Amino acid sequence: MGTAMIIKDLIKEIRIKCCISQGKLAEWSGIDQTSLSYYERGKRKPGLMAIKKIIDVANERAGMSIKYTDIRDEE
Repeated sequence: MGTAMIIKDLIKEIRIKCCISQGKLAEWSGIDQTSLSYYERGKRKPGLMAIKKIIDVANERAGMSIKYTDIRDEE
């Protein structure tokens, strides 16, 4: 993947690539929709398990190739 990605940007990119709502991404990842909304807006930082679930969806459903090391904290 070139440069490291912030989790909120990854969430948005997954949703755009898959043309889905936050609710659908929450369903696919098993993350509460309210929590996912906070993550996407940068209001809350996800834990390691939530990041793993988001990365799994990115790789399996959005055709991305993301590793945990590709994720970074806010700017």
